[in-house]
Amino acid sequence: MTVRHWRDQKVSELESLGPEGRNSKQEEQLKALILEREFQKRVEEMAMAEQREDESEEEEEVSRKDSPNPLFWNLHGLKL
Repeated sequence: MTVRHWRDQKVSELESLGPEGRNSKQEEQLKALILEREFQKRVEEMAMAEQREDESEEEEEVSRKDSPNPLFWNLHGLKL
């Protein structure tokens, strides 16, 4: 069982007790687990955004390399 799976299972268990069914220790544990889950989600979102940005930059670089050099075309009297 992964840590994420354990955490999500524990959150479900604690939430199922309801506010009246949880003691103060369980309430604190639930809050901590939810904060941890939200933090992990944001970390993953940031990593995905960074990866998309890197891929976009790579595509732009490839595009620049593949596109004809306007100076070359102008020197030879050609139009793009």
